[in-house]
Amino acid sequence: MCNFSFLQQKTEYELFSSACIEAEKIYSSAPAMCAVGCRKALEFGGQMGVFCR
Repeated sequence: MCNFSFLQQKTEYELFSSACIEAEKIYSSAPAMCAVGCRKALEFGGQMGVFCR
């Protein structure tokens, strides 16, 4: 179970949630790649309008 698993329950967040989960998984082994993953998740969320509510 991860911090973003609750997003997988909603179909409208499917693309966004997978990017968040992948970024979280790589955090301890490759922090720089985690930052790239976080940016990817942020961009997906912005495209989906997650942050515009």
